[in-house]
Amino acid sequence: RSIALLPIRTYLGSWVARPSSSERTWLSFFGCLRLSMARRLARTSSRLARSLSTALAEEASSALVTLHDRTVAIGTPPRTLVDRLSLTLREGDRLAILGENGSGKTVTAQLLGRAIGGSADGVELTPSSAVASSAGVGREGRAVVHVSFESHRRLLQSEVREYRESRFDVTHRRATLASYLFPELRPDLPHPNGFAGYTPKEARLAPLPVPYDADAHHPGLAALESAVTRGEAGELLRQFGLYELRHRPLFAMSTGEARKTMVVDCLLSPPQLLVLDEAFDGLDSQSRDDLREVLLRTLDADGGRRTGALALIAHHPDDLVPPPTHALLLGQGEGRTGFLGGEWRGEGAP
Repeated sequence: RSIALLPIRTYLGSWVARPSSSERTWLSFFGCLRLSMARRLARTSSRLARSLSTALAEEASSALVTLHDRTVAIGTPPRTLVDRLSLTLREGDRLAILGENGSGKTVTAQLLGRAIGGSADGVELTPSSAVASSAGVGREGRAVVHVSFESHRRLLQSEVREYRESRFDVTHRRATLASYLFPELRPDLPHPNGFAGYTPKEARLAPLPVPYDADAHHPGLAALESAVTRGEAGELLRQFGLYELRHRPLFAMSTGEARKTMVVDCLLSPPQLLVLDEAFDGLDSQSRDDLREVLLRTLDADGGRRTGALALIAHHPDDLVPPPTHALLLGQGEGRTGFLGGEWRGEGAP
């Protein structure tokens, strides 16, 4: 039996040790195939790694602000409104900030704006200071602008103060929609009463050295007329129904007209964060409908204008315009200092 099996063992050993030419061809083929697959896998892995790295970099670059375990508190001693708030706000986000009165909606929006501007640490937060940035200041370098009933009130107060300090009188034109939008084009004419040394604190709210009844054809208003009737400004004023009011004094505007003017200002020079904080308060039914319609037309994601990010604060779901993409619900949990956050899933609820 041993002798009979010897040729078989010898054959097997010969086959393993010395394959035939056809066998060598197949072995070479499979070897090349494995090498090719390994190279392709390496290239695919490299592409995936680069794509992931690019995606992460783009995501990081689109983030306007990221808060991690931040406490929102006001007063002395501090009273906590939101405990350990964590969220990321990106360009194009429309964040609805919801909650009961006193839950910290306005102050939370203020914190987001301060963080975007790089000054969130060690700064006292108060609901009243949150709107100061939108009352009579220039547009350059704005991180956050609030459009609200309170910011509207402060705007009018600042305009009255500037008028009184100017020593102009009732025969002269007070700050208009056009001079508010384009303060750099304010007429550079001598003071009509001959006073020297007057320099406007807020040029966009200062009265104009032209007669109170000056119209669009007055030579002193030529530069303003040209700027406010052309390009994007003229288009926006037509969309908002303000074109015929372009030289109307701010103090003579209705509440709805002034609120629209503030929104147009933000669209001409978008801040990184626009806060519509109960922006419909104080408007009659028709004005609310008009403002909703124009906001939907100009700010909606589908073909709308980009304004960095939007924060929407409202008591009524109908006033969340344009529709949110995300929601932050404050006043949750024990002590009412918790929060819930996530994508906006439908009308009326986060």
